Amino acid sequence: MSFFAFKGPFARLLLLVLAGLNVMGFATAAVVGWAAASIENGPIEDVQLFVLFASFLAGIFGALRSRRLLRAVMWCWTALMLLMLQREFDFTAWGTDSWIYQLRSMSVRLSFWIPVVLILAALLGRHTQDLLRAIRAVRLVHVWPVVLVAVIMVASNASEHIAKTPSEWTNIFVFLEEQLELNAYGVIASMGLAFASRLRATVPPAVADARNRLDPAA
Repeated sequence: MSFFAFKGPFARLLLLVLAGLNVMGFATAAVVGWAAASIENGPIEDVQLFVLFASFLAGIFGALRSRRLLRAVMWCWTALMLLMLQREFDFTAWGTDSWIYQLRSMSVRLSFWIPVVLILAALLGRHTQDLLRAIRAVRLVHVWPVVLVAVIMVASNASEHIAKTPSEWTNIFVFLEEQLELNAYGVIASMGLAFASRLRATVPPAVADARNRLDPAA
């Protein structure tokens, strides 16, 4: 389970990523204004898509570089990133007559995601014992980035709620909603990069086998 432990090196990576994203976001707002920085398909939303796509690619890399339970988990991560990309992607930008616009319909999404979920469940089901053992070994060091993402998204939703009441601060809170969301995606991308980096490293076969089983003793 050390594969999913987020300690000092990850914290330093995370601080670097979040610093870069926030400097970019507030610098953009300083140049083009609060409203222009956070408009639909604006610069911040474009960076959100880029960050999620990077984490999506990291998931694919991780799945290809791993085996057994870890591979199933990395495919689940990849699917989650694809779902988040689908959530953020603006299908209306291609026009209502485009085939891309049709992908936003619920029937199309369900016809795609139901088989995906069933396949992922089957992959995880092949390693039930290893999975249950890994779940029992979960500690705060394994999940604190997920908790951080949840806290940031709550703050983003609060900013969105405040922005619905017209005032002189509305544009600022709209910007904060998007910027906080970008921070949450930055945490997620940092996790994806950490996974890819750990799987890129060459380790002895015994260590790789324990890692692929998410052995708590590994």
